[in-house]
Amino acid sequence: MSNRDQRIDADRRLLTAAVWHQRSPTCFGGAAAVWLLPLLLLLQCLVGSVGWAAAPRPLEGGGNFRSLADMVNRWRDDGTLDVILMFAVANGELSYRGEHGVISAEVGVTAAVTSSAGEQITRTRTIVLQVANADEAKSSTLYQIFSVVLPNVPFRDGRVSYRLEDMNRGRSGLLNLINENRAHSEAAADWSAPTTRRQERGLTLGDPLFLSGAPIGQWRQGELRPDDAERSVLFDYVSPTRRYGLARDHLQIYFEVQPPRQGSAYVAADTPLMVQISGRDPDFALRDTLRLDDVARLALVSGNGAGVFYELDINVLPPGSFQLMVAPLADVGRGFVTEFDVTWRMAVLGRHGDDLLGEGRTVFYGKRLKEFLAASGSDREVMLERFWRKLDPDPETPVNEVYLEFRRRVTYVRRHLGGFGRSGANDPRGEIYLLLGPADKIEIESMPLNPMDQEDARIKVFELFAPDRVGQTAKGTDPAGTQELSPYSRVGGIPMPYSPTAEKNILVTRGQASRYLGFELWRYQNAGVELFENEYSRMSLGLSFLFVDKTGTGYFVLESTNAFQLGQ
Repeated sequence: MSNRDQRIDADRRLLTAAVWHQRSPTCFGGAAAVWLLPLLLLLQCLVGSVGWAAAPRPLEGGGNFRSLADMVNRWRDDGTLDVILMFAVANGELSYRGEHGVISAEVGVTAAVTSSAGEQITRTRTIVLQVANADEAKSSTLYQIFSVVLPNVPFRDGRVSYRLEDMNRGRSGLLNLINENRAHSEAAADWSAPTTRRQERGLTLGDPLFLSGAPIGQWRQGELRPDDAERSVLFDYVSPTRRYGLARDHLQIYFEVQPPRQGSAYVAADTPLMVQISGRDPDFALRDTLRLDDVARLALVSGNGAGVFYELDINVLPPGSFQLMVAPLADVGRGFVTEFDVTWRMAVLGRHGDDLLGEGRTVFYGKRLKEFLAASGSDREVMLERFWRKLDPDPETPVNEVYLEFRRRVTYVRRHLGGFGRSGANDPRGEIYLLLGPADKIEIESMPLNPMDQEDARIKVFELFAPDRVGQTAKGTDPAGTQELSPYSRVGGIPMPYSPTAEKNILVTRGQASRYLGFELWRYQNAGVELFENEYSRMSLGLSFLFVDKTGTGYFVLESTNAFQLGQ
């Protein structure tokens, strides 16, 4: 079934909501509908002055390995607030050790929430994580999930931060070895929580908790303990990645509903909840109305909170990032806005975020690159999939030959041209290779005999028919007998053609230590073999690139090129 058919086939949807007082889920409201309207504007018109409890996307930790952290604010019955961080780290990102038949990793966790005045609540833990076998330990699609609670937070805004350390893996380098520094992953972001648990009027919805594979119909109120992450069965099923589709075919969330502090609790309890799921594309929305049953309404009228589960069959959604909005369908109260991702390609599940960013930074530029960098991980996947689909020379075959060649080039860059990461190619040689393919001719001088070798290369960049002067004899002698040799007028040698542009380039570098360093001169007869439009697409008639090893350690920079001269 195509994505369009999935959007239209509303009969395949499963929309379920249940309060925690019940044994099994109960459906509320009528059939969901597809709305072809700008969703946020529509929602604002419907709910009027409803306030919002914004639940951001998971934090992405960077460093020596990648991590994700989801976060919820949870009120206790005594009126205190806990901040709960739920972490997800792919098995393959951690180092495991096997002892006595047990394969385990050890992660040190430090989490903190800091107020704008500098007050801080910190929690430090060391967590042992186990896998069943060595294959699971290497997996990039299986995750270790664990939680940390920051209790009794007295303030309501500031910064939240965390640092994870792989206790089985040290960082490279002598100083790190001496200081016993461990491989780490860390992130920080702004944080805020409502000033009170309940609004003055209307229903108040708490932060949603994303779940996966939860046996919702089997739970009872006493088992849930939503305010206690270390004792609640809810947190055994959390899904901090918020990624659904192939990995999990049902979206499940849990959130609390609180009665108003003032006004009629009877009226508020009868207020239905509106659920709206919208894609990045403005032409797709799924909307439904949830009505709480008698048990939930009775709890609210009595001044107590009720827990609500919402479940959705993800098969109705195309790939991408989706915004989930839930709010009281009235002019007062507080709802929430959050996001989740849907993935339908197996290759996406095990793909590292750095590889995704690097590919996007290579193929997109200008406005499209800004859109790519601003998008979520799932939306970035969709943008790249559409990009490569347009370039597929034979869409009827299961293989996209253009993308296959691009991945081959990435592999070559990783092995031979400095590597490939979140910024794309780490070395300008790798960038040119990805854009234009292998050069028709490469001259390599790892250790030049004299500075004339590099000056000759600079002339060849701008003079396509400049001769190859191999050895000192071909370079001749200087009639004046001075050390500042001229490559254009030589006795007993082969003179180079004069190039004003090359001469300016040579004069800038003459006297610098870099003229004695190794270099590579890449020459293309035309403009190489490009796979997609790039900055060199309008240039032809022979491209040349001079890369110089500026540090003598294999780190090359692009010193000179005729590309932009040809593009004028």
